[in-house]
Amino acid sequence: LVRFNFYSTAFVSGTREGVVMEDELVSGQRFRNRFEESKYEAERLVRRAGEDIPISIFRPSLVVCKTDTGQIDSHNEAYRLLRGFLRLPRDVRLPLPGRGYYPLNLVPVDYVCDAMVTISRDPRGVGKTFHLTDPNPLPARRVLEIIADSAQRKRPRGAIPATIARHLLKLPGLGDLGAAGDIVDRFNQVVIYNSMNTQELLRHRGIHCPTFESYASTMVAYLHKQEIASAELESTRS
Repeated sequence: LVRFNFYSTAFVSGTREGVVMEDELVSGQRFRNRFEESKYEAERLVRRAGEDIPISIFRPSLVVCKTDTGQIDSHNEAYRLLRGFLRLPRDVRLPLPGRGYYPLNLVPVDYVCDAMVTISRDPRGVGKTFHLTDPNPLPARRVLEIIADSAQRKRPRGAIPATIARHLLKLPGLGDLGAAGDIVDRFNQVVIYNSMNTQELLRHRGIHCPTFESYASTMVAYLHKQEIASAELESTRS
């Protein structure tokens, strides 16, 4: 066996705040959902197996689109949030769930794949954990402002307490916005994912995490095309 690569998530840190190092796992954290907890439990198993086999653990943050096409997986929470936001009337200004000052860590899927393949072939990656995260994440408010600008919509204005937002998003009739309720917690968590291991192995390979500004408009354009195609399909069916 050359390498056993485990695809985990940066969110094994659960409710932790502050700087999270790549070699840290068990820190008394709580979890928001079963997904985070199951990845945490799996990492503990993989780390124990690392005493006998060559392992690498990869922890991406919130994975979004391909940078060249904007294509995004329709099953992830970022997709549901963005589509719900873009389906609102153009003149609606939504308040943010919280002030939106904290970092929202997004990474494009092609960066995640390129980084994983490269590191998995590097002997120096054996026995280590790698944060595949944005080293310079934007505040959540700025992320939504960029999306609104790209979609030629009104920017979010104001804020409501996160606890109230969680309850509001559970109300019926909110569609994709309601399904993206888990992401509210990420708007209100001060956490920085240190990625020294990742940067060390990718530094001279020409692989780096693109800025959100560099691919946001491409992602919005893709979502817009998806909405047009969906509307045409519904029209045909009716």
